[in-house]
Formats: sequence, C-alpha cells, structure tokens
Amino acid sequence: MSSPHTIKDGEVVLITGATAPAQQSAIKHVYITGRRQALLDDISAKYPNVTGICFDPSDLAAIPALCRKAVIELGVTLIMLNAVDLSVVHAEFTLNFYAPVHFIKELLPLFKAINKPASIVVTTSGLAFAPMARMPSYCASKAAMRSFLLSVRRQLEDEGDKNHTAIIELAPPLVQTELHDPKHQPDFEGVVMKYAGVPGDVYCQDAFERLVRGGEDEIMYGTSIDFLTKVGTHQRGFVNAMPVRNVKNA
Repeated sequence: MSSPHTIKDGEVVLITGATAPAQQSAIKHVYITGRRQALLDDISAKYPNVTGICFDPSDLAAIPALCRKAVIELGVTLIMLNAVDLSVVHAEFTLNFYAPVHFIKELLPLFKAINKPASIVVTTSGLAFAPMARMPSYCASKAAMRSFLLSVRRQLEDEGDKNHTAIIELAPPLVQTELHDPKHQPDFEGVVMKYAGVPGDVYCQDAFERLVRGGEDEIMYGTSIDFLTKVGTHQRGFVNAMPVRNVKNA
C-alpha cells in the first residue's frame, strides 16, 4: 500500500527520543523529545527551527497530555516514535513496545478529529525479523512492535478512508551509535564496535529521502531489506488474509 502522507515543506513534526545519535543528523523543523535536557539544549542551539521538550517515554501516564499538546496546540501531523533501552526486560518492553502503543492509542483519534492526512512513524529494527541470542528481550520487544504495526495498519486500511493516518515502520540495520560502546554494553569491553554498521548520517539521509518521496509504509535498509523479502512479505500476506477487527479493539 502507498502511504497517503509524506513530509512536506512547513510541516510540523514531533520526534520522540531524538537525543539518540541515530536521530541527530536527521533533525530539521521539528519538536523533539528526550530524557537528556543537556542534549536537547545542544540540538536546539544547533538547529534554529528545533524546539526540545524534556519527556521520559517510560512515563506512560504522561503520554496522553503530550499527544494532545502536540496535535492540538502545536499542530503536529507527523509523529516519529523512537525509544531504545538495553537494560532489563521491563524497561525494554516499556520503551520499545508499551510507550509506542500508548502513543498510537492517543494519536489515532486526535488525528481523525483534525481530519487531515497524518503519519505515525515508528522505529523497530532488523532484529524484529531475526533475533540475536545475546539480546532476547530487545529483539522480542521490536518483533512485538512490528506485529502490532502490521495489525493496526491493516485495521485502518479496512476502514476504507483514503485520508486515514499512515502507519510507517522504520527498520534500521546495525547503525553506528554510542549504544555499541562498553558503557551501554559492558560485554563489548575491549571490542571495537563503535564503527560497526551503517554510518548514522547515511542511514538517516536515506530514511528521510524515502519519507519525503512517500509510497512506502515499511522503510528498510541494508540487511533489513533482505529480512523483509524473506520473512516480512509472508507476515504481511497472512495479516491481510485474516479477518479484521475494529481498530478500537487493538
């Protein structure tokens, strides 16, 4: 299915978790949220059209208020949800699954009420398709998120409204970030992992060019393309073939 909504000049965008290095090179004309105020301030100083909002996505009770502020007060019509945690199972599922689900639950009726094309962009991972044994809960949380997105997108398609909110999945491969440093993954001590994977600027440039161009609701890169071809196509075929329940029951 072609995405009905692409990034346009002058559009108001909200990116959560934007202090993570993989998002910094893609920030432009947006509101951003993050848990590290100092990094938010640095990014806002570097990009004049960026406003930082200190927000912890693990605070699920605070998500409804942020969603209302973003859509009703700030005029946001494109939401990009990013959340990463590499510690314990509860934290990983809260940030990588429960928080995006709460955002989607709050945003769908808000976007429907403003009656304009809108998009929710959620970052999963190539590991949503092929888990890595050393990080089972992280991979499981990303797989759960991808499964949820497939189902919600199918429910929205079934409503038959050509202007419904687009659900877009970004599934990056291994990207060069600080998350591969020993500070975040102590078992990598002595192993040079910082430069493993795709450079952040290269990945972000590709992802944003494709968002602007439109026509994709699954944006893959590198190994993620191979995973989508071998696994994702079958997943989507199964979802599309099954009966659809109303999105309110998601």
